Amino acid sequence: MTDSIDVLEAWGFSLETTDTELGLVSASRERELIGYYDRYDYDYGYGSGFRLFGGFGIGRGGGIGVGGSFGPGFCQQPVEVERVSLLARDGHLRISRDIRRFDHLGDLRESYSASNDDFCGRFQEAFSSSVTPQGAS
Repeated sequence: MTDSIDVLEAWGFSLETTDTELGLVSASRERELIGYYDRYDYDYGYGSGFRLFGGFGIGRGGGIGVGGSFGPGFCQQPVEVERVSLLARDGHLRISRDIRRFDHLGDLRESYSASNDDFCGRFQEAFSSSVTPQGAS
């Protein structure tokens, strides 16, 4: 269990909970998503920085109106949160990983299981290289 925690910390994960009796570890890491936005959502200031609007009317009372706005909105950066749960029991490791992506307003946009062969293989390789054989000092 200690070696698996070392691998996760080396990869930039922060421990959230550990239970040594159960052999359970949960950890997460977060990264900003640069360029992850909805192109039609102008709250974050994407798209045109200047907007022009107005109208024109003809009739009994005519008038012209023009207005404008400039500047981006001030919100948080979109983020990706990667969570890993690891269960070490009876000489076996079971690992589960999920990824969640939040937009600039903090709303969940994507969520999926990322427990794929690539991640599990890289973890197993890093774990095997960090484990020292018994009897070695």
